[in-house]
Amino acid sequence: MAPVNTLPVNPSTCSYWLQDAPYQQEPTHSLPCEADVVVVGGGITGMSALYWLQQFRPEDKIVLLEARGISSGATGRNGGICWPGLNEGFRSSINQYGVSTARSLLKFEQECVRQMQHIIETYADTDGGSHDPQFRVMPQGGMLIFKDQEQREEGLDDLAALQECGFAEGVKFLKPEELEQLIGINPETCTGGLQVPGVVIFWAAKFVFTLTREILKRATATSQLDPSEVSILDSPKRNVQIFTHTPVNKIERSLEDTRTYNVQTSRGNISATKVILATNAWTEHILPSGYNTTQPVPTEDGMTKAAKIKITPVRNQVISLRPISEQERLINCAVSANAGYEYYSQRPNGDVIFGGMRNIHLPDMEYNVANDAELVPLIGDALRQYLPKRFPRVRDGSLLGETLEPTHEWAGIMGFAPEDRRLPYVGQLKAADKDSGIYICAGYTGQDLDVEWQSIPDQRQRYSSVTLLDEAVNATDTEFEEGWRAKLPTFRTGDFAEVHLRGKTFTGIVWQPLSDSRKITIVSRTGRALTFNIDRVAYHVPDFANLTSTQRALPEPITLNSVDALKGFRRPIDEFVRAAEQTRSANFIKYEKAYVYFWDKHQREGEEGDCKVTARQVAEHVHGKVELTPTEIYAAHLHLEKDDLHFIPSPLVCINGEFTLRPQDEANMASLIKEWIRFKDGPFTSFVDKANTMLKFREQHVDKFGILKGEATMEPFSEFKGKDEVFLNMIRRYASLPTEADATQYEVFVSAILKATGFYRQYELNRDVAAQFLRDLGLWTPWDNTPLRQHPNALAHHLMTPTAAEHNRTMSKAASMFLHRGEDKADFYEADNCINIRRDFGHLPAYAIDDASANEIDDAISIDQQGNNTWVHVHVADPTAYIPPGHNLARIANARVQTLYLPQLNVSMLPTALTQQNISLGSTSQSKQFTMTFSFCLAEDGSINDYRIGPGIVRNVQRLTYDQVDKSLGVSGGDESITEYQHTQDDGLLIRTKHNPQDVTPLPDEACKDLIQLQSIAITHQKIREAEGGVAFNRLTANVTVAPRPLELTPISNMPHFQRILPSISVFASNGSSSPAHVMVAEMMVIAGRVCAQFAKERNIPMPYRVQPAPSLEGNVQRALANNTSGISAVQAAQLLPLMHPAAVSTFASMHWALGIHDGYVKVTSPLRRYLDLLSHWNIKASLLNEGLPFSKQWIDVMGPAVQQREKELNRIEQQCDRWWVLELLRRYKLDGYQGLWTFRVERASEDRVHGTIEELAIGGQLKGIHSIGDVAALPSGYKVRPLSRGDYERGFLQTLQVLTEVGQHSREDWNDRFDYMKKHNHEYFTIVITDPSSRVVGAGTIFIERKFVHHNGLVGHIEDIAVDANQQGKKLGLRVIQALKYIGTQAGVYKVILDCSDKNIPFYEKCGFKHKEYEMVWYVPSDQLKAKL
Repeated sequence: MAPVNTLPVNPSTCSYWLQDAPYQQEPTHSLPCEADVVVVGGGITGMSALYWLQQFRPEDKIVLLEARGISSGATGRNGGICWPGLNEGFRSSINQYGVSTARSLLKFEQECVRQMQHIIETYADTDGGSHDPQFRVMPQGGMLIFKDQEQREEGLDDLAALQECGFAEGVKFLKPEELEQLIGINPETCTGGLQVPGVVIFWAAKFVFTLTREILKRATATSQLDPSEVSILDSPKRNVQIFTHTPVNKIERSLEDTRTYNVQTSRGNISATKVILATNAWTEHILPSGYNTTQPVPTEDGMTKAAKIKITPVRNQVISLRPISEQERLINCAVSANAGYEYYSQRPNGDVIFGGMRNIHLPDMEYNVANDAELVPLIGDALRQYLPKRFPRVRDGSLLGETLEPTHEWAGIMGFAPEDRRLPYVGQLKAADKDSGIYICAGYTGQDLDVEWQSIPDQRQRYSSVTLLDEAVNATDTEFEEGWRAKLPTFRTGDFAEVHLRGKTFTGIVWQPLSDSRKITIVSRTGRALTFNIDRVAYHVPDFANLTSTQRALPEPITLNSVDALKGFRRPIDEFVRAAEQTRSANFIKYEKAYVYFWDKHQREGEEGDCKVTARQVAEHVHGKVELTPTEIYAAHLHLEKDDLHFIPSPLVCINGEFTLRPQDEANMASLIKEWIRFKDGPFTSFVDKANTMLKFREQHVDKFGILKGEATMEPFSEFKGKDEVFLNMIRRYASLPTEADATQYEVFVSAILKATGFYRQYELNRDVAAQFLRDLGLWTPWDNTPLRQHPNALAHHLMTPTAAEHNRTMSKAASMFLHRGEDKADFYEADNCINIRRDFGHLPAYAIDDASANEIDDAISIDQQGNNTWVHVHVADPTAYIPPGHNLARIANARVQTLYLPQLNVSMLPTALTQQNISLGSTSQSKQFTMTFSFCLAEDGSINDYRIGPGIVRNVQRLTYDQVDKSLGVSGGDESITEYQHTQDDGLLIRTKHNPQDVTPLPDEACKDLIQLQSIAITHQKIREAEGGVAFNRLTANVTVAPRPLELTPISNMPHFQRILPSISVFASNGSSSPAHVMVAEMMVIAGRVCAQFAKERNIPMPYRVQPAPSLEGNVQRALANNTSGISAVQAAQLLPLMHPAAVSTFASMHWALGIHDGYVKVTSPLRRYLDLLSHWNIKASLLNEGLPFSKQWIDVMGPAVQQREKELNRIEQQCDRWWVLELLRRYKLDGYQGLWTFRVERASEDRVHGTIEELAIGGQLKGIHSIGDVAALPSGYKVRPLSRGDYERGFLQTLQVLTEVGQHSREDWNDRFDYMKKHNHEYFTIVITDPSSRVVGAGTIFIERKFVHHNGLVGHIEDIAVDANQQGKKLGLRVIQALKYIGTQAGVYKVILDCSDKNIPFYEKCGFKHKEYEMVWYVPSDQLKAKL
């Protein structure tokens, strides 16, 4: 017998499951020297690890090593049964882990089976070949058969436990005689049994072969190999290589780089920073010494205990028997008998698989045996004798013949965890109590194959373990809008998809997804190719084109090679949808009853949370079977989708197929409302009458902005109450739904209500109209910001909830205790715990650069010459000097995640009284201030030459504004000023100059000298980032101010009330990248983040690194990045952003592509307003003080991505609120009749609309049906059209006009006089210019509006002074100017546009759409009669 620690033996016994197995060949290429990740083990665990890694970390170089052929271990040597549930009794699970965990584990395994089935349905064959796992749910489920009375009592106790927890549906106890009747077993050989539904038999090795094929396909496609090379496992052209017959002998840490591991194999060595051990029974042979602890195990009381890695190899023996006829069935279930020591099932082809009996091989029962090349005759004989003893049909030879000689007999090695654990080891290993780069997934203790498959991606939910693959998931799964897309199905050409957009449903066949993985193109039933965001897909049928029913409906085969070819699938799609509708109609009553069945089941089982079902589950219930056709499942989906009274689609319905059941009382109420509306019953008409009364009052007494007029008073209107609230609540919910949420369950009701009032029939119903209805009723204020109503959960800790109010009270109380220096300091630090390591920077100037309105200053910058070295110190405010990580304020900061900045108010993460008076840099109450200082010295090439991190003290904080710094850096801005657009209650619309950089107060010479040197250092570092691929976006930002401020949000009320005060709005656009001061400060913060990363890596401090993998770039985008010297333009950004991966949080310091950082980056410079920065400071300090770290890698792994998800969600809400106020300003301007010209910067164009940004307000949007603006989008690259601006005096405007006539000599004063007049009359004069890529004016034109009495006070547009620079002829610039001016005239309301031109230009203007009409006459004033200009 082989020793315990042997490698897998080759050759081994001949397994039934490995007949004609693929992927068993020897490698044909050399082992590479290095990889990002090495996976050891080619069974179901290793291959699933490779599958998920490839999906979530596509950029990584991954190598899988297998000692023999693929699936040659336990995956290819088992009994072929997949039994959802723990390996031992449910009661013992409860006793060991507690009820909650035991329930979760059982549900987890049930979900595993569903996930495996989905993978098989998506990728596997059905031809019985090497890639057909023959997945079968057994009709009679599984039988747990008891050998004696003790097993029977334990089984009944398990049944009772299942019933107590609501998992006993379909599970029943069977007496021996019932077992005899059901499966033909001799009743004298047992004491009864349990029948358990949902048990599966399948060919696990073929499941892994299917995964292998899919992995190779993906890797081949991304590497652009010839498809014929897909079967080559170890092709070096792919970033995924699989080496069979390559046993691993040893793994050890590299001496040169302690983050790297050398994996020693029979074919040479390979190094990697991450190694995954998917080696089960053979794990201890290659596990390095000292790497012997893993993540904790849950216990009954919720506590955890550490677990030493101890995996014992245990051998099992299995035989296969072939019946006399394939039609002869012994059993239609899977059987586990005698506490699992005997197990058997019958394959679809009739073969009987029987294994176990190791318990008779005493004394060791095959423990510590790792050799599957040998068989035990004693066990083999027992296996042959077992079935005849228990089944008369076997004994008499009528089923299996008389000899009972197996077709195959084999052994397999299991890996058992210790008895007090029973759960697999999954997660990151430690060495000397520090996290390592080695991960493990092993020790299944004979658990079913489903656990091995799903252990990889789901361990975080299951055991709070964190795996390398969690990092992969975290890299993409970071927010609802983007993160969940990583889990979406893979769409391929030939799939069927149903898409929802703007209340319409589209069905069609998928054309290959775009390079933008967030979009999908379908060829619809009408033959149109339509592109959608991938999150609009509601249903998906993989490989629809190759379904038998599809092929049958085609008159001839179709090659899937073009959009035109896919148009031929119209008939199969029509028939598929029609068949699904017919199936739904035929079973309509059953579908209606399904709601009651699943709701009652949910209530019976006492499940927490919402009741959810999938279309498959409903179809299984309706049709009474588990083998379903795609039509039957789609019919169930259609019913769930259309029955909005009872079912609400999940936002992730395309991923999980889930619909939430409305609570029964809510469903009943929805049904009642439907009847009220349908028959116009009393409650409905009563509500409409009350609403109309309010709407009529509004028409008479409320102005166009929603404010009570003059002396108007609110009449004593009654409150909406009783049944009125039912209608109001429905309208509120609809108006408050996020834009991405499905609103079909409300639309019919709300539409009927609004139309019944008679006030909204002219509008197309949407959520904005519903919100306006609530404002018109006086239930929402005119400034009720819908984005805030749409995200109550995200804002629960900030606004409008009791939780937020309690946070505010706690923060206020704590700040008061601290500031008043009473005895009760509310658990703040009693003294500075860093007093012995703080560096005092004395009176070295610390420049705190921010906007003039900023109240909380996070950071300041110093420059310090030390000998030949120039040091920069980034001083960051230090709230951790006062607040411990366990303090109530820390808890609230964690809950809030970050400060919320809204135009109408701010909601701080930390108490403003405390931060502004004590912690914020430059606080007037402090002569010295505590900091966490990040110091660095750069080399000449911009790399970090040296650095220091530590607590500090600053005494000379100098508050500077960005404008002051820009001026000190020599940026004059010419005479260009920032235009601010305002609207106030008293003055209406206002357009004014916000400020002129020329008026900024200059700084002292010493400060200017320091700032110039700091800018030089920042530029040097920025260049090195750009050389590494860093991307700078030239983005406009809207700066929105609302007064009065704070403007509190109104609570929900059913009492109408109209406001008397209209808040003022002020908006101006800015571009931080055009301000050297902004760029310099941002660059210093980036360097501080890099310094922190270096420090953390050297000290092995867990940190929330910000990471972003590189995108796959192509064409114009790649060329634009290659020439990226002054930032990415808006047009280029529109092309690039869809290709970029979202940034994520990880505990692994890796690339941040957009920043051009490859060695790690941590955000640490905003601890007053960002929780993860605060967390990083606590961990840094603990390391410096040699104290225990308050936040472990495991905590950050689990919570870091969740916190970042909330950061992104809150940032998105801030942006939506800014946008809402800008749109409100535009609405007011429109109501006031503003006819000024906005600059719309076109960024991309489609068939009937253009997408871009209004530059003056920095708001993005689209213009629909405007073909002339679409033509403007056709300007040469880098050219743009915009209104004339003051700075065009220096940009060549007057010189361009010289191509027309004599212009004259204009002084700056002359220019300003005329410019100011035209700007003041910007409702009459519209002058536009075209600029080239250098911003020089190369084209111009004017249209002015003449007001006439004729045509009933009609307006006429006069086009004048069309000029194009002589060097720019032939680029159609004149045409673009004319088209834009015609559009402006149309929007101004003119009934005609006229112009004068010479004869030679008539053909040009005819091309522009003008026609010759009448004659021009002119009289020039004699020179002696010329008067002074007005």
